[in-house]
Amino acid sequence: MAMKKTPPRVALIGVSGYGNVYLRWLEGAAQRGELAFAAATVVNPEQERETCSRLEAAGVRIHTCWQSMLDQHRGLDLCMIPAPIHLHAAMAVAALESGANVLVEKPLAASVAQARLIQEAERRTGRWVAVGFQDVYAASTRTISRKLLEGRIGAIRKIRWLGLWPRPPEYYQRNNWAGRLAIGGVPVRDSPLNNAMAHFLNLALLWAGAAPERYGWPNRVTGELLRHRDIESFDTACVQIRTDTDVDIRAAVSHFCAREHAIHLTIHGTEGELNWHHGQHADLTFPGGHECYPLEPSHEAAVGRMFRAVLRKCADPAAPVCTTTHAMPHVAAIEAIHQELEIQTVSEYADPAAANVEALLKRCLRENRRPSQLGYGPASAEPPGYQEEKGSKGSHTLFSNS
Repeated sequence: MAMKKTPPRVALIGVSGYGNVYLRWLEGAAQRGELAFAAATVVNPEQERETCSRLEAAGVRIHTCWQSMLDQHRGLDLCMIPAPIHLHAAMAVAALESGANVLVEKPLAASVAQARLIQEAERRTGRWVAVGFQDVYAASTRTISRKLLEGRIGAIRKIRWLGLWPRPPEYYQRNNWAGRLAIGGVPVRDSPLNNAMAHFLNLALLWAGAAPERYGWPNRVTGELLRHRDIESFDTACVQIRTDTDVDIRAAVSHFCAREHAIHLTIHGTEGELNWHHGQHADLTFPGGHECYPLEPSHEAAVGRMFRAVLRKCADPAAPVCTTTHAMPHVAAIEAIHQELEIQTVSEYADPAAANVEALLKRCLRENRRPSQLGYGPASAEPPGYQEEKGSKGSHTLFSNS
């Protein structure tokens, strides 16, 4: 008779905000017998009284300090960390050193140095870290990657994507790190590209890769960062990333917009193109053919697939997840964006509808221009047709036609 497998012991750091997504799934999985929900850190027990009571009734140990939880529950199979960006590295390293494997919410970390600390801890402890870029775990993502690497649309030359997700002023008041660049000297670098829409920059880097499991690495970054809200970081960006695989990634994103638009990512190859529509489908067009792949229809379905994949890895070390190696190019891209580009304040508009950033960014992508070249924001010192970025570290091609 086969021996019954012991469910993995899992702990959670954080139950509020986005942590509630993790919490709901963990409670359901525990009820189904898929895991043993051992412990949770709740830093705000007064606000989460009902949650604490429910968890304690289910046998989950509640802690108000994550370090204490890790000390008292050493050897966990998995620690889930849906925590503020600037705490990812410290928490992940501590969890690894306590003997746990880790699922850390995206991004992996706020800086390359922090991400390397996590990787060093992986090597030192022999444990692993999975990163919460849920779209990477989808079967459709793997299928698309395989088709691209097979050369279905020829050599990849350009990747373009537009992200317009409105966020009100209250979005930046929901915690002490939203819209921040750093807290107490520790990098945060919160922005559309490093938080809400980080998934799509990560996908672009994945599909810019030259081999399976090999993402494109950002070699050069140029563009413009704009700040409309009263925050430290930027809420709007138009950036170009040239990868080591010679793929030109251009992204135009904003939280300062009046209406939400579904994320649309286009990959241009020498013999065809891919159009990826978030939450809907992906269309692959090539000489003599067309293929369509359905995508995960909801955020809940996507994160559920990710959680199940990470649980499988607890039992099977060969099971695929988004690793720290996979997630590092995204960290490097964000770091380069902040090091190379200055955030410019746009004070003319209090109302996103008046600013009409949607039309602006669509035109930027269509015409390969910067916002300032189209007369938006701080005045450009160069004529509209100027195609080089001067004033960052080096001179790089910026949105030139190709």
